[in-house]
Amino acid sequence: MRTLKMLATATAISIVPVAANAAFEPQKEAPLGEFVSLECVIVKTSDHSRDADPVYKINIDLVLTPRATPTSLVVEHVSASGRRYSRDEQYTRSNLTFTPGRIEYYWNGTMVRNSAITMRGALWRNTGGWFYSEDQYRGGTKSFWMVSKCHPEQREAD
Repeated sequence: MRTLKMLATATAISIVPVAANAAFEPQKEAPLGEFVSLECVIVKTSDHSRDADPVYKINIDLVLTPRATPTSLVVEHVSASGRRYSRDEQYTRSNLTFTPGRIEYYWNGTMVRNSAITMRGALWRNTGGWFYSEDQYRGGTKSFWMVSKCHPEQREAD
């Protein structure tokens, strides 16, 4: 009986370190690299109209220098019919900026067809993953907004 108790105690002691190593810990952020390709889906929006051909996903390609400075950001909306809308073709006089030390990138531009409409897009990564948002302004007043959740996608840079 004494041998059985010693075996049970030794087994319990050997299990404790395993249980201690199974603690919840913050996820380590993966390094960005020089090319990030994301696929996003809109999760919140101010537009609740019934669109005959709604956007069902947003593709994003971000190109960075080795120091994580953005050199290019391509945002493409894809509708249910397969039609593609590239923000860099819809908006001109654009600018790409970022927040140093953070994974936050921003673009803004003026609509080609109507200079009274401007848009600001934001791409960021935090502990919840990747997100992309857009705010559209008509004459300086916010007229539309949306937020999307993104996941990395394996695509080749052009």
